[in-house]
Amino acid sequence: MILEVKNLSIGYRSGSSETVLLKNTNFQLRKGAVYSIFGANGVGKSTLIHTLCGIIPSLKGDVKIGNSQITKIPKKELSKLISIVLTERPFIEYLTVYDFVAFGRTPHTDFTGYLNENDHKIISESMAMTEIAHKSAQRIDSLSDGEFQKALIARALTQQTPIIIMDEPASYLDYANQIQLMTLLRKLALESGKTILLSLHHLNLAIDYSNYIFVFKNDQTLKMGTPEDLILNDDFENVYQSKELKFDNINGVFKHSSQENINVEIEAPELQKKWIIHALVNNGFSNIPFTIRYEHKTYHLIQHNEIIAEVDSIDGLLKQISKMSGKR
Repeated sequence: MILEVKNLSIGYRSGSSETVLLKNTNFQLRKGAVYSIFGANGVGKSTLIHTLCGIIPSLKGDVKIGNSQITKIPKKELSKLISIVLTERPFIEYLTVYDFVAFGRTPHTDFTGYLNENDHKIISESMAMTEIAHKSAQRIDSLSDGEFQKALIARALTQQTPIIIMDEPASYLDYANQIQLMTLLRKLALESGKTILLSLHHLNLAIDYSNYIFVFKNDQTLKMGTPEDLILNDDFENVYQSKELKFDNINGVFKHSSQENINVEIEAPELQKKWIIHALVNNGFSNIPFTIRYEHKTYHLIQHNEIIAEVDSIDGLLKQISKMSGKR
């Protein structure tokens, strides 16, 4: 155990009133694992992260690192234990990307801020890992949102803390960079023994790269488990307050009810069948008065046991169905 939460309630105080987002929560984080937080907008994912970092106070309960309450750890010492990546982009001018990332070494330097050879080595390695080294001489305010996110992550890595906490680190990254980030985080957990906690909107990333996922439930409680156990126990089913959104336990994704209400006979291998249905749903077809058969790399439309059309692509298939059904 490296971080422990006991009887934690989080939310906001305004005068004498309280808004509770999560109540009476208990959990422990261990070394060498990636933990993801998943839930609908507004349930308290960012509030939980800010509370665990000591940025905002809890309504009740304790957050401990080892035997010390986080609120009683001096800030400089805390910055050697936890590095943080938040979603807010601060307004910074006249600072190079390298110097911005170098601030991550501040907890390890004296009052002069002098960086030795080892510090520069750590900074360069962190920038290389996040693929932002080629921007090192540019001004930080010239970066795109995705590039700035990489710089934030590189700065967190330079702190070399045992705990890394991130609020939506994949938000501004394209898909390839999201995969790269999650692969890097899992590698850091497995090979360096770091404890990594992050909130994500992308459930597929959480399922594929996390050891454990925290799911915000509708009753202001938190369920933690392996992705596999959560799927098999239907814990994702009621994350969203929508009767039309269902969780597909086989594929590990949410689907709209319209994706299930399709009436068509398809004779094809599973791969082709999956993407034929996907195309039909995307184009508004629900009842098809033909059989669709795929064989020898050809799509056949069949009616009364006769082939009435043959095409070599799903695009061609959709055009034939539109033509025959009168939908233009």
